[in-house]
Amino acid sequence: MYGPDFVPEKPNVYKTKSDCAGRPRSNSPDVDAIRPESVRPHLTPDQYYLYKLIWNRFVASQMRRRRSTKTTVDINAADYVFRVKGSVPKFAGWLRSTTWDGRSEDRRSGSRCRHGRGRGREQRAAAMREGDTLQLRELKPNRSSRSLRRATAKHVVKALEENGIGRPSTYASIISVIQARDYVNKIEGRFKPTVLGRMLVDRLLSPAFDDILDVEYTRNLEEDLDKIEEGTSNYAKTLGSFYKKFEEGSESAPRRR
Repeated sequence: MYGPDFVPEKPNVYKTKSDCAGRPRSNSPDVDAIRPESVRPHLTPDQYYLYKLIWNRFVASQMRRRRSTKTTVDINAADYVFRVKGSVPKFAGWLRSTTWDGRSEDRRSGSRCRHGRGRGREQRAAAMREGDTLQLRELKPNRSSRSLRRATAKHVVKALEENGIGRPSTYASIISVIQARDYVNKIEGRFKPTVLGRMLVDRLLSPAFDDILDVEYTRNLEEDLDKIEEGTSNYAKTLGSFYKKFEEGSESAPRRR
C-alpha cells in the first residue's frame, strides 16, 4: 500500500514491561490480525472508526520514522536573545498510515500552513551565517500567555509516559500524592506549586539529591524493582546502591531551621 520506502530494514521491536498484575505491557499497540474493511459490515460506524484508528496506529508502529530538517537560530540583541525555529518535513514515514486516505496526518489536520511557515523560516535561516549582523526592520511587542500556562493532569501523565516512569495503574496515585502532600494546588484544572513544593522541597532536595531525582535514574530504578519482582535481581544490592546515594545527599543537604 505504501511502498518499500516505508518499510524498515528490520521489524520495529518495542520494550515490554509488566503491569501491576504481572501481565506484559508493550509501548506499541496490540491489534488483531484482521483488516478493518473485512469486518466493517459487522460493526457500527463508531466501532469501525475506532478499530480503524487502532489498526492504523499498529501499522504505523512498524513503519519507518518520519524525517524533517530543523534549524534553530539565536539572535543576540543587547541583553536579549531572540530565537527562530523552523522545520521542513522531508519524509512522512509512519504518518502516512495514520489517516484514512493515506495523506499526511499533519496535512489533513490543517498544519500545511504551519509547514509553509516552517519552510519559509528554513529558507531565511539557511541564508544566515554565524556572526552575521542583522538590521532591525520592525518591532512588534506581543505578550503570549502560552509560557504562563501551568501543567494539567494530562501533561503530567504525558511526561511520565514519555520518560518511562510509572505505569497507567500508578499515574492516578502519583497525581494524588503530590496534592495530598501539599506540593501543588489544583486551580482551574492546572497545578500550581505551593510554598512547600516550590521552596522547601525544591531547595532542600536540590542539588543534594539531584542524582536520585534524575529522570533516567528513576526510570532505571523502576526497571531494577521489576527485576526484583521477577526474581532476576538481588534486592539487597539494589537498595544498597540507593541508600549510598541517599546517605551522601543527606550529609550535604541544607538543614531546615
